[in-house]
Amino acid sequence: MTQLILGAGGILGSALTRHNAARKIPCVSAKHADLDLCDPPAIEAALDRYVPSCVVNAAALTAVDLCETERERAFEVNAAAPARAAAACRRRGIRFVHISTDYVFDGQLRRPYREEDFARPLSVYGAAKLEGERRVLAADPSALVIRVAWVFDCGGRTFLCRLREMLFSEETLRVADDRTGNCTYAPDLAEAIEILIARRASGLLHFANRGELSWRDFADALVAEARRLGRPIRCRKIEPISSASLNLAARRPPYSVLDTSRYERLTGRTIRPWRETLSAFLRE
Repeated sequence: MTQLILGAGGILGSALTRHNAARKIPCVSAKHADLDLCDPPAIEAALDRYVPSCVVNAAALTAVDLCETERERAFEVNAAAPARAAAACRRRGIRFVHISTDYVFDGQLRRPYREEDFARPLSVYGAAKLEGERRVLAADPSALVIRVAWVFDCGGRTFLCRLREMLFSEETLRVADDRTGNCTYAPDLAEAIEILIARRASGLLHFANRGELSWRDFADALVAEARRLGRPIRCRKIEPISSASLNLAARRPPYSVLDTSRYERLTGRTIRPWRETLSAFLRE
């Protein structure tokens, strides 16, 4: 019952590799240099060589602003290639799990987004990921697509990941406080994927840690937890700024909280609040 992880060098792929090792789940962890999602013959050959029971696609072009100028590449990596992989898995009777994003929404709704809510992306990245969802499920209706938000873990390069290092190197942190979402601790997501695979879940599902927050909220809580743990942080001040002042190329949804009640009903498990993940995040 081998699991093949595509994109094993990223935040989620790394967390899945560690989780599977700890749980003694047989897996093949393929980084981009080892196996390119956009190389159909290589994907087909890997499926035939390893004969996995499940493929988890954690590979993606996640550079949101870069996608604005590299639209063709964004749609190839985030939509066309995953759909081809899903189709190849379906032909072989292999389960396919694909990861998507909260950026498929425009942020105009002021309650947590459910799976069935209308998706209207504001960016090329969001549009490519939405197209990827649709193509994957068209190629394999039994596939599982999991939308996640603001994924973080030690060693990642997203802003929430980098905040951890910035606590020890910067006296003042300038952090946006005008966007609301929820965050996803990669080890918790890795565990959730194991549970969903075991339950043979399919279709579209949301997963994120409980609780709404802004980046400023995350920074405040991280500083407080670091001090509670007695960590020698350098940060003395957190300065709130607007997202507009960052001059980012891509638009982000101002509100993109994901409703995760479907996951909790399906699994019978309550997702832990994001604040409860910070101690583990800082100790890694």
